[in-house]
Amino acid sequence: AWGSLWLWRKAQMGLPLQGSTVRAAQVIDAVPLGPGNKLAVVAFGGRELLIAVSRTGITLIAEDARENAGA
Repeated sequence: AWGSLWLWRKAQMGLPLQGSTVRAAQVIDAVPLGPGNKLAVVAFGGRELLIAVSRTGITLIAEDARENAGA
């Protein structure tokens, strides 16, 4: 039971479960805003996206499409 809980929490946090997995999307930073709510910066396709994450869904707030984003 404890092992399943640990694995579920790792999957919820978006952490890689294996050492050298290449991911298409990567969480750069996340700031908790309260229970079940946070702001996150996600790198995807050469862009950085600012998203709001809540229990009811995910909302795109801003997008940085500069060529050097993520560098």
